[in-house]
Amino acid sequence: GKANGAIDRFVRALKVTASYGMAASAIFGLTQAIRAGITEIFNFDQALKNIQAVSGATTTEIGYIAEKMLDVAKNSKFSATEIGEGMIFIVQAGYSASEAVNVIKSAADLATGTLSDMAFSTDLLTSTLVAFEMQSVESGRVADVMANAINKSKLDVDKLRVAFNYIGPTAHLAGITLEETAAALMVMANNGLRASTMATGFRQVISHMLAP
Repeated sequence: GKANGAIDRFVRALKVTASYGMAASAIFGLTQAIRAGITEIFNFDQALKNIQAVSGATTTEIGYIAEKMLDVAKNSKFSATEIGEGMIFIVQAGYSASEAVNVIKSAADLATGTLSDMAFSTDLLTSTLVAFEMQSVESGRVADVMANAINKSKLDVDKLRVAFNYIGPTAHLAGITLEETAAALMVMANNGLRASTMATGFRQVISHMLAP
């Protein structure tokens, strides 16, 4: 009887200890989540300040931009901080804050649809838009072309980013469309050529055709 009583008391003590342990784990998880949330808010706020400093946007414009950035974050897999970092990259490429709103949504769609890095996708979009002298409202078209090229060939965002940095301006100068350029890169990638090799080779071919 004494042994059974001791065992019962021990089991009850274990249950109490376990309940405290679960409560402690839950509280720890909650505090960590709160800390992460505070950090996210701070980083997002800092990103807005950086965007305003680089773009010269007014306080009213920044309020509009913040709303759009949060909307993009809500409808994609990326955090508000990642969206903010992408926006900074876009305005540094020479786009106004309002134009950057168009580009960031397309960049998020491209990165989501191709399981790619947000920074690489943003770099690819901005480089292509500048090379082909396209407006920010055409970023959706660029994202569609890139997603098609990636999903239907051996290309990925990083390879396209490298290739378009080499070939984009020359192809545009020669009157070759974005779609035609992407298609040519797809064919070369599927034949095993590296991004830098196919881009420099393609550029040389175009240059020789323009000035034999």
